[in-house]
Amino acid sequence: MQSSQRETLVTDNEQIAIYHWGQGKQRILVLPGWNSRASHFKNYIEQLNSMGYRVTGIDPVGHGHSSGDRTNLRQYLKVIHDVNDTYGPFEAVIGHSFGGFCIPFALNKFKIANKAILLATPNNLMWLFDRFVRILDTPSSVRIQMQQRTEQLLGPDCWQEYDIPAQVQRLYHIPTLIVHDEHDVDVPLELARENHAAWPESSLLVTSKLGHHRVLRHPSAVKSVIEFIQQH
Repeated sequence: MQSSQRETLVTDNEQIAIYHWGQGKQRILVLPGWNSRASHFKNYIEQLNSMGYRVTGIDPVGHGHSSGDRTNLRQYLKVIHDVNDTYGPFEAVIGHSFGGFCIPFALNKFKIANKAILLATPNNLMWLFDRFVRILDTPSSVRIQMQQRTEQLLGPDCWQEYDIPAQVQRLYHIPTLIVHDEHDVDVPLELARENHAAWPESSLLVTSKLGHHRVLRHPSAVKSVIEFIQQH
């Protein structure tokens, strides 16, 4: 964090913490997931800087040094849009978990990058919703109210709109690396396989014993991502 150039970007009255590392001309954007922050990409940032890339990272609303105490999909996408308008477009975008989930939509709508890397990424808003209500063991009456509230927040067509296999049909020209661990208990590997099958220009790297979070820092994952960025 001390090595970064820090800025603040105002989006919808929220103060978004923006970080830049390195001075290279080619720029990389990193998007953290829930309960995460830009500095959690430390191993990627250091390697990319050493190879001459400039890395921009954000703390989503309610995360890290950004203002607020909560966020949602639409708000996160608005932050990505504004970051791209101010600092982009980028050579590549790397997203972990929910950050990766935002990437296909952002590529279609904002043209944020020339290539993409999705780390441990879910692929379907309904799957996320179902997982959440299962964890809470939510009664059906409450589930219906929650679903209605979600549709009010994100739009009545959100279940179809925020679906990665549907989004990537229009992203055949974007080289993409999908990294997912076979032992990920938070987001099952089958969702990554579905993303890969739907995305014409994608490659799937299946790791082992890294789980959901270690793909964010393990040297083998970092090495594969760096090689992909350089070769495509």
